[in-house]
Amino acid sequence: WRGTFSEYTHVGKSGEKLGKSRLAAWVWRSVRYGRTKKKLAANTELNETARHALAWQNWTDYANDALDTLGIEVDVKVDPEFGRIAKHLNFGEGGVPILFSPTHRNLLDHLVFYHVLQHPELLSAMGWERTRPCSILSKTGLIPGIRLGGRTINMFGMSGERFDRCQKEVDGYVMLDRSGPGRYTTREMTTAMETRPGVIYAMGTTSAFDLQSLPLQHGMFALIPPDSVIVPLAYRGIYGLWPRCPMGNTNLSSGKVEVYISPPIVGETTLLPRRRSLRVQAEAAALLQAIHIGALF
Repeated sequence: WRGTFSEYTHVGKSGEKLGKSRLAAWVWRSVRYGRTKKKLAANTELNETARHALAWQNWTDYANDALDTLGIEVDVKVDPEFGRIAKHLNFGEGGVPILFSPTHRNLLDHLVFYHVLQHPELLSAMGWERTRPCSILSKTGLIPGIRLGGRTINMFGMSGERFDRCQKEVDGYVMLDRSGPGRYTTREMTTAMETRPGVIYAMGTTSAFDLQSLPLQHGMFALIPPDSVIVPLAYRGIYGLWPRCPMGNTNLSSGKVEVYISPPIVGETTLLPRRRSLRVQAEAAALLQAIHIGALF
């Protein structure tokens, strides 16, 4: 390896920061998405499976539209070993708990993930005919709002509390209260993984600096089912599109993100043994962290 220890040069920011017109267009599309979500919440004729499927399609359509509006190109690279392992584990047939673990560097991560889960290259490697609704472990109050007429409304046209409630009731996501313990919600997540793939941003929060990948919360490995298969995803170049520092900035730029999908990790080996001590949890977190860093920088 030659050169500096940094992100790949062919990804990241490619133009000037986005103007107010593009940001306004993104907000308008977010409001339209919020209206659809509220309609799904009000439709009492839908069963849970149908509601989750429609909500997931709404998310994926919104992500594609938002990325296009912001001028963000997403390229997906699947490790050559991925397809062979996925076929051996019968990903296409289902029945094996799958946990996607993406890197977490800014709030664009979520838009990119919805796009990746419908990408033909990943679907082919997974053995899926179409994208499948996932259950995501998400924090409450993730989307900030502004004060309008005595009310606080976020970019989706609703209060933060209503948005969190919709994510739980419409999308079937597991909401993690920022002020409470995470053990109960992680158990709820493992239950959801019995019928749907799961998604956990194990870093817990976004990176503050460009060459940074925050430590994983190793306690979650105590509750993940041992027979789970973990799929690490690394988002190369995404930090440069929306740096976190200073906090609250709107300094978004167009550019390119490359998502590198590492081979699946079979949990039911030494990674997630039946009896898991604190040391074993820390080792599992360190291994996944190393895979993320190796693919990210």
